[in-house]
Amino acid sequence: MLQLSNLGEMPDYRIVIAFLWHEFRNVDTDGDSENPASRSWTCLTCEDREGTSSRFDIDPITLEPLVLGLRSEDPEIAARVALFLHRETGCDVRLGDKPVGEYVLIERCGKDFDIDEAFNRSSNSVWRKSSLDNPYPNKSIGS
Repeated sequence: MLQLSNLGEMPDYRIVIAFLWHEFRNVDTDGDSENPASRSWTCLTCEDREGTSSRFDIDPITLEPLVLGLRSEDPEIAARVALFLHRETGCDVRLGDKPVGEYVLIERCGKDFDIDEAFNRSSNSVWRKSSLDNPYPNKSIGS
């Protein structure tokens, strides 16, 4: 299990999905985000429904200070999520008592994963425009 600490503001959790696959990937999610656009979630479970069966879970280990645990049976998915959250929130990543640097996470993402394209997808995600008042910015008002 990877540990994430010293987290800044969390992204809309849907941006994590955009980073991993694409914006509207068919996934099953659960967590403690009362509003999908929340930037203060601490729990997230995400399972891909499009044949890969990839799943990851993020849960608090401690609340004060906030330390999140990131688990996945797929070590590449875990590394990808950790890399994204490290860059997005500035968090520290540890495996047990050892710090895990960005280059190690990149190496663990897998050769078939295009990191630059993933960050491009997440940077341009429609969910970047979400807010608590407008959690679905891709839908026109009145539609």
